[in-house]
Amino acid sequence: MMPTSPDSNPTVVPRAAASAQDTASLIAIIVANAFVIGIAFIQHWPLGTLLWPYWIQSVVIGIFNFRRMWLLKNFSSAGMLVNGSSVSATSATAKFTAGFFALHYGGFHLVYLFFLFAIAPFPHGQGLWILLAAATFGIGQYHAYRQHLIEDARGESNIGALMATPYLRILPMHLVIMLGAILRGSGWILVLFGVLKTAAEIFGIRAERKMLAKIKDASEAVPVAPTP
Repeated sequence: MMPTSPDSNPTVVPRAAASAQDTASLIAIIVANAFVIGIAFIQHWPLGTLLWPYWIQSVVIGIFNFRRMWLLKNFSSAGMLVNGSSVSATSATAKFTAGFFALHYGGFHLVYLFFLFAIAPFPHGQGLWILLAAATFGIGQYHAYRQHLIEDARGESNIGALMATPYLRILPMHLVIMLGAILRGSGWILVLFGVLKTAAEIFGIRAERKMLAKIKDASEAVPVAPTP
């Protein structure tokens, strides 16, 4: 059997490109988090203040994810059930799922916002720094969003996974940083919890990518019935 070259296997190049994109996204996340931790350290923020740019980051993740689902045209709905029944991969399904996600994810962050005001009121005089920190995350998220749109256009996205994976990413990082806010502290303690938050975010992203890859491999393994 002749060896298979990358040119003869159309899945090699896309997967290699996807791996490179994942690496670039992880580097961007590390750089953005380091920049935000630097702002927090220089400005002597307490840990509670650091929750604000992280909350905005989570909202931005949700907004971009909503837009991805809303714009889906060619996608998979394998494994997704509504009232116990499977659903078709139609534009109506994409828009219904996007709307449900917006209500659920938005409601979660609205409750979270009230919690923030209770434990860490928005600090006076730090608004511009918080917005700068949030914008740093936003730029990184926009880059990832543009890459995800390419995947969506190739029909590689599973809408059920799209609805679930943002929670895989945000819950670990917020559990870590909320623990830090409860414990209080600043200075090097803030840096420590910022590093832990970054690690939790990377863990969430890797879990997200593994879940998506598993779903994609499972869908590709489904045998096609021979044409009589």
